[in-house]
Amino acid sequence: MLHVVHAPRNEPEPRHTLAEFRFGVDASADGDPRCVAVSLPQLGGDSRVERWSTQSPVATGTMRGFGFAHDGEYLFASLALTREQCADVERTTRSSYLHLDHLVRSQGYPYWLRAWNYLVDITGGEGEAERYRRFNAGRYSAVGLRSSVEQNLPAASALGSDSGGFVVCCLAGKRPGVQIENPRQVSASSYPPRYGLRSPMFARASLVPNARGAQLLVSGTASIVGHESRHPGDPMRQLEETARNFEALVETALKTRADMPRNLTARLESLRVYLRNGDDYAALLPRVRELFAVRTEPLVLRADICRRDLLVEIEGTYALE
Repeated sequence: MLHVVHAPRNEPEPRHTLAEFRFGVDASADGDPRCVAVSLPQLGGDSRVERWSTQSPVATGTMRGFGFAHDGEYLFASLALTREQCADVERTTRSSYLHLDHLVRSQGYPYWLRAWNYLVDITGGEGEAERYRRFNAGRYSAVGLRSSVEQNLPAASALGSDSGGFVVCCLAGKRPGVQIENPRQVSASSYPPRYGLRSPMFARASLVPNARGAQLLVSGTASIVGHESRHPGDPMRQLEETARNFEALVETALKTRADMPRNLTARLESLRVYLRNGDDYAALLPRVRELFAVRTEPLVLRADICRRDLLVEIEGTYALE
C-alpha cells in the first residue's frame, strides 16, 4: 500500500521509501536512485520533500540512466536529462518513454499508474513547434499506437521550468489501476487538433485498489471544462474551477468499482499546487486550504502550466477508505 507525505528535507528517510521528490533550483538527488530533483522553486519559504513509501522493504537499481526502486508491488523510476540533451523534445520524449516502458516491464511491473514530466521552457515555440506539442508528439509515438491504449492510460502531469532540462518519472505496478475520467471534461486523448496534432496521452486520475479500499492519484488538473480553458487572467476563479474538477473526479472514483465497499470516503492525503505567477501565492493559499479542506499544508511551486492561459494547476492523492 502506498503512502504519501510532505516531510522536512533533513528528516531521516524511512527504509520503505520508494520515491522522494526534491524541489528547488538547487535540488539534488545525491546519487540515490529513489530521489528526483525537480528544478521548480518552492514558494512561501517551504523546503519540504514529497515522499512516497510502502509497507514492504525496497530494493533499488539503475538501468540506462534511469534510477528505480521497487517493493514487490510497485516500482518507481526516473530519468533526468540536461537542457542540451532535450533540445530535440520529440525525439528525447519518445526515447525516454520507450526505455522507461522497457524498464518497468523487464522488472515485472507492466502497468503504468502515474507519470510526471518536467520540461524546461515547456511553452517555448509557436504552433506545432511549441515544445509541449513536440513533447506530446513524442509521447504519442512511444505509447499511442498500442491496442486499447486509451483505456489503459496513467494519471500524469507535465509542467515547465525556467532552468534544468527534462525530468520524467513513473510509478508502475504489478496490477493495473483503474482509469478515471472527469465527466466535466473531454478526455485528454480526444482533444481536438487546435491543441496539437497529437493529443496528450493521460487519464484524469488513476484508481489503485489496496487492502483498505483504494488510492486515487489525481493528474495535474486545471481550469478546463470540456476542452476549453476557463477564466483567463483570473487566478482565483481558475483555482475554484480546478477544485470543482477535483470534486468531480473524487465523486466518479467513489462510484467506479463495484467490488469496493460502498461506504468508502475520500481523505485528501497530499496536494501539490503549481502557480504560473509566484506573486499569486499569498492570495490563493488561504482559498486552497478552504476549498480542499487540507490537513497538511500543500507544496506550492512556481511552474509554467502547459497552456499559456492557465495560471494554476493542482495534483494530489486521496485515500479511499
